[in-house]
Amino acid sequence: WAIDGPDNALQQRAIKELEESRPQWLVRNQIGFVIDGIQEEQLLPQIHAYIEAHYHHFDTLPGTTIMRRKP
Repeated sequence: WAIDGPDNALQQRAIKELEESRPQWLVRNQIGFVIDGIQEEQLLPQIHAYIEAHYHHFDTLPGTTIMRRKP
């Protein structure tokens, strides 16, 4: 069986909230599990693309990637 990721509307809502709040820092969990073998960029393509476009890698801590908003 498969678990569905957030649909387009939920992804757009998350992106809208990121645009409105424009956090300087974003912490990405690298330990989390992959759902049914589906990578984040496939499960959450719109959110993944937004993060890649607006944040850059700042540091890596065990199990976590710290990202900073691009100027």
